[in-house]
Amino acid sequence: MILARIALALVSAGLIVALMEGGARLMEGHPPWAEPLGPKALGSLRVAVVGGSTVYGTPLPELGFVSQLDFLLKELGSGPSVEVVNLGELASSSDWARRAAFHAIATGKIDALVVLTAHNEFLNRSGEKSWLRGWEWEGLLHSSLVRMVTAYAGGTRSAMPVRVNPVDRESGWFHERLARYRENLSGIVREAKESGIPVILMTAPANLADWRPVHHDIAWNHVDPRYDAQVADIAALKEAGDRAAAERGVSSWRAEVGEDAMFTFFEAQIARQRGDLVSAARLFRRAADLDPYHLSLIHICRCRRKERCRSRWSPYH
Repeated sequence: MILARIALALVSAGLIVALMEGGARLMEGHPPWAEPLGPKALGSLRVAVVGGSTVYGTPLPELGFVSQLDFLLKELGSGPSVEVVNLGELASSSDWARRAAFHAIATGKIDALVVLTAHNEFLNRSGEKSWLRGWEWEGLLHSSLVRMVTAYAGGTRSAMPVRVNPVDRESGWFHERLARYRENLSGIVREAKESGIPVILMTAPANLADWRPVHHDIAWNHVDPRYDAQVADIAALKEAGDRAAAERGVSSWRAEVGEDAMFTFFEAQIARQRGDLVSAARLFRRAADLDPYHLSLIHICRCRRKERCRSRWSPYH
């Protein structure tokens, strides 16, 4: 009798959740990655672009990558007219790109696909220490009900926390994310090939000379409080033009902390000031490689107080 009651309660709860999910899907209309595509003009070509905030156009889509691509293609003025469709979404990884690409291909209404992703593979850390958290995050992609609840519960919070934890590149979770990225891109290419859709895989260029490592946003637990002060001192010496003192400061801290993203970045700046552009380029690249959080995520950190940089359902809600 008790087992029957438990079974009845579970079935009832399941039916209620199913009804709520069905209602949420009716209200949502379509999943956020399934952008409706209207009919194409006769003789025209349609290019879909999938990815994260770089594709979406943070902070101003009207001046972003897709808008610029659409403008330049129209400026060529030869051949058929081309329509470029923006299927980007803020704070989205290759999981999103794969879903958006699969939907666009399935509609039969695109002629080519551009994939610009990899920026946000490590933005969502929910599955790093708990498979349950990872499963909950997947619910954001699969469940309209979860998306709706999350949007109402935390729609005004920043897409990035005040301080971020560095990614351990030797961890199993890191390698699992890389494997997932490869799997997603391989799936997109395979699906497009089977449908006869040409694919362009892109990576965003990075201005290594202007984007500082995120040393001041990293939640190191073991950092000597003198570290931030030394970074500020060296930055001030460089600003004042005292290159020799700045170089001495970098050298002394290199001896203490070893290879470090921020001090390598300072070395690169000093080498550029000296006119040694070959060494500067090598050091800027090395600073980016040493950065515990990917360089391409910095723009999200720096614009976290701007409304356009906020996601309706970010991994940090």
